[in-house]
Amino acid sequence: MRADCVRRLCGAVLAAFLCGGVPSSVLAQKIGAQNPSPADQAPVVGEVRIVSEDGKVLKASTSAISVEVGKPLDREKISASLRSLYRSGVYSDLRAISEHVEGGIRVDFVVRENLFFNQVIVLGLKPPPSEASAAAAMQITLGDAFRKQTLDEALDRLKARWQGNYQRQNTERHKPHTQIPR
Repeated sequence: MRADCVRRLCGAVLAAFLCGGVPSSVLAQKIGAQNPSPADQAPVVGEVRIVSEDGKVLKASTSAISVEVGKPLDREKISASLRSLYRSGVYSDLRAISEHVEGGIRVDFVVRENLFFNQVIVLGLKPPPSEASAAAAMQITLGDAFRKQTLDEALDRLKARWQGNYQRQNTERHKPHTQIPR
């Protein structure tokens, strides 16, 4: 007897749904989703920047960023911009941050710049060792990503190669170039 009541109740509920007997609260949710309120709309982008981890503005914008100033913020465009910036090889550890500013929101792409070895200069050599032989002893491949550890290991190899042959004073100087060749 109890099972019959449960079956009839389930049947009545199913019939109500099939015949269009939908509660008004569900209809209100559907109508609200079709016509979002102004507060739910995406904010307008006022500014787009590429910023280093320490807050220094690297570029105001670039062609790799598909987020457009003056248009509503689109998550898909932010995602595409992050992929494009990463694919360029110039930046790593990317993230996007938005902040409300006057005239909309500012989208900052916070990045870490990838630096590369593009030139090794050894100053103060007196022949017979040439600058080329010093660079070969260091075993730094031009175009490789710059890492402090790689430079330290290269200087250790150079010291070991010429140990006892020269009075030397080793100093190193890093000179990052801000211009990025395209």
